[in-house]
Amino acid sequence: MIATAPLDHGRARWFRRFVASCVLVVAFGLIIVGSGGAPVRLTVKGTGDGPVAPGPNKSGVTDGGVAGTGHFSFSGVLNDAGRYTDYRTVTGQLATVRKVLVTPEGTITMTVTIHLGPSEGSPPWTITEATGAYAGMRGKGTLTVDNYQGDPYTFAMAGTISR
Repeated sequence: MIATAPLDHGRARWFRRFVASCVLVVAFGLIIVGSGGAPVRLTVKGTGDGPVAPGPNKSGVTDGGVAGTGHFSFSGVLNDAGRYTDYRTVTGQLATVRKVLVTPEGTITMTVTIHLGPSEGSPPWTITEATGAYAGMRGKGTLTVDNYQGDPYTFAMAGTISR
């Protein structure tokens, strides 16, 4: 059974109570509780303002600079949208992308670790910082779609979050 009621007269705030699994979620005043503290599902999808920045060797930014910007949306336990900025660092065969997601409610920073050699499956991400309504949020998952070569660049990330 799912009940949904808007909060704050039409703002993007919502309340859900999942009675069957004893999960209570209040987003943007954000309390995330699963049965036994269990994590809840989150999906992030984004579209770049254009292609990923080419960097000095035309293989992407490698020095921690801005690799891309664009729009994103959350789905699953959070329903919100905003802008993102990607900062990319490459050391040897390891690329680290710091993805900073900004909404009116707060900021979530996710770190994605990508092996540039032979594919080892979907790159993992973790939440490394969260502010505002998201403060204290933890999470992890995988980058499930990465159209890095596209114009505009697109991505999808799936995982779980908890407090």
